[in-house]
Amino acid sequence: MDDLVFALFSSRDEDGARELDGIVTRLSRALPCPPRRIELMHRGPLDIRPSSRVFALLIQEGESYRRLKETGCIVSRPLLGSSEDAQEAAKCLNLTLPRQDGTVYILLAHGSHNHSVRYHDVLSECLRDDIILTDLDSCRSSIPDCQHPVLVPFLLSFGHHAKEAASRLERMNSALTVVRQGILSTCPALEAVFRRRLQEIM
Repeated sequence: MDDLVFALFSSRDEDGARELDGIVTRLSRALPCPPRRIELMHRGPLDIRPSSRVFALLIQEGESYRRLKETGCIVSRPLLGSSEDAQEAAKCLNLTLPRQDGTVYILLAHGSHNHSVRYHDVLSECLRDDIILTDLDSCRSSIPDCQHPVLVPFLLSFGHHAKEAASRLERMNSALTVVRQGILSTCPALEAVFRRRLQEIM
């Protein structure tokens, strides 16, 4: 078999790292042999061979994903790799997050107000009215005036970025509930999408 590589960002947070390890373990169970794992860094070299098949455990495209593609290897799409992917992710979230009177979900994603993330606009348009997509920079102004705001990290793990944002928002709004886990634990249907991405490159 070709060299199978799981490419993902590491977490500086112990809980976040443990959550990422769990995702890798679950996705690896059906494989005939354990995959190699590489930690993505924005500028570090990529330990990828010409024969590698790379499973990009990433939610969205970015600099590191583009660097993976530039190697010429077979690389899986991230969760949001196309408009259709964003529509599917929105459908999974719409079906998973329960409607409750007075509740608004704040979906916290990577990104900033200075850098738009590809397909976030499609995802946002397809979400229910009670699910708001925001990013780590803009989240402070994104808490809606509602009875029960719920922060849902649209991240693979509840690591240091999510914890810092959650702490700031909790100080601003005592009514805020924080979902302290990554999006694959909150919405298992999205993990099934990643499992399908893995099968596509096998």
